[in-house]
Amino acid sequence: MKKHRNSTWKGALVVILLALVLSLQVSVASGENLESVRASTTTFKSVALQDGWILESGENTNAGGTMKSDLTTLRLGDDAQRRQYISILSFNTASLPDNATVTKVTLKIQRESVVGGVNPIITFQGFMADVRKGTFGLPALQLADWKATASVTLGSFVVSPIQGGWYVMNLDGSQNFINKKTTGSGLTQIRVRFQINDNNNSIANVFSFYSGNAAFIKRPQLIVEYTAP
Repeated sequence: MKKHRNSTWKGALVVILLALVLSLQVSVASGENLESVRASTTTFKSVALQDGWILESGENTNAGGTMKSDLTTLRLGDDAQRRQYISILSFNTASLPDNATVTKVTLKIQRESVVGGVNPIITFQGFMADVRKGTFGLPALQLADWKATASVTLGSFVVSPIQGGWYVMNLDGSQNFINKKTTGSGLTQIRVRFQINDNNNSIANVFSFYSGNAAFIKRPQLIVEYTAP
């Protein structure tokens, strides 16, 4: 009987040791998988030759009339004829790994000036961001960009500026529309506008922010956070 008890005890010990070894193997494998995925952040600046502002051809026409792409500032809001300003931003995001999983996208723009005596973010009910995977038309600014189809529309963003006059928008929902390929010229373009087109007065209410033609540190930023093997 004593010999039988020793044999049973040794068998149980072997089972326990085997279970511990298997558990350690699973833990090591899991750790290896976790270590193989890298979290990264890349900041892209708007391309000077491709961004710009567009002014509506007439109140409520919903079509571009005039545009400028060589200034150091971009515009949102309206003019004294109640025509809306919108702006197009262009980011070359093709350097992102093809197998990257985008986890967060943030847009930052820096205010240059405000004309009209009101807080335009409140008056016009916040920023809107129309994100396009690729280009709205051509890489360069076009009047047709005014109403070209977007991949996704996000907003409104009623945000207050942080230090330095920067406005920060979390573009949650745009992760799948950040261009990681060379197709579409490798670009991700964003049409920035206010939620309402004008405030129905005869006063220009213009929010100006720095463009890709401005000093490097002032240019619009698209901050992309992602993981990749």
